[in-house]
Amino acid sequence: MSVEFEGDTKELAEKTLVLTEENNRILKSMRRSARVGLVFRVFYWIVISLIAIGGFYYVQPYMDQIMKSYSNIKATETKLSNFPPSWTDVKNYFVGGTSTKEVK
Repeated sequence: MSVEFEGDTKELAEKTLVLTEENNRILKSMRRSARVGLVFRVFYWIVISLIAIGGFYYVQPYMDQIMKSYSNIKATETKLSNFPPSWTDVKNYFVGGTSTKEVK
């Protein structure tokens, strides 16, 4: 199916055809770039997630050790809070005399 144009109309039709083909190439390139960008974004977030999970498993033993130390410090603090508050009470605590505070 061929359509014949005259003069300026033919030139205009050819320019339109060239622009349309150029636009089509540009749109295909944009679509391809969008797909590649999506693949790289998904890959990026997978890598970030794996690094975070790996970091958690790497740091977890150290965090367990820190939590144990914290528990020991809290237990020591609890024991010290039950210790007699004055020097007289300390003397009585070790000598076995009477104290104003009941030792648990």
